[in-house]
Amino acid sequence: IDSMAEAYFWMGRLDEAIAKYKDALKVKPDFYGSMDRMQYVYAFKEDYSEALKWIDKYICLTPSPGLKRAGYLWKGFYYYWLGSLEKSLMDLQRAEDVAQAVRDDVGKAFVNVLKAWIYYDRGQLELSREYNEAWLDAYLRNYLYIKPYPYSEQYYKTISSFLLRLIELKEKKIDSARVRLA
Repeated sequence: IDSMAEAYFWMGRLDEAIAKYKDALKVKPDFYGSMDRMQYVYAFKEDYSEALKWIDKYICLTPSPGLKRAGYLWKGFYYYWLGSLEKSLMDLQRAEDVAQAVRDDVGKAFVNVLKAWIYYDRGQLELSREYNEAWLDAYLRNYLYIKPYPYSEQYYKTISSFLLRLIELKEKKIDSARVRLA
């Protein structure tokens, strides 16, 4: 049932996907994969209040710290997306606390990427720079662990460099940004 829901999602038939995910949860109420996808589909439909309800349910029911961390990260992302930076930072702190408790450096790095962008948007450029460096360092230290994730070391360095160039532009360091970008 869950696989049918996934197929509907990829075909763009979102309401049918939601119905099938709900059917899957009737059969197995603690099936975390369907709960996780429900929040994603609702967010895809731009129904963020419903997405947040599903994330809360997911966080409450999942026994795995790693999955809870992912749930808090999603909440932090949606609140950021919606412009609620304080709520975003609160949930990102929860995600970071869980990651630290289970010594998940890569999970903490995911949090730091988002924090870097939040602080950039808030104009807190030094904090943005610090979190940007922290996530990149964690990724590079754990590169063999995350290798199944996209691309290569240069990919991660490029993402980090892009944000650093934006920070320099906000600081009106145009020449520095131009040289480093080249």
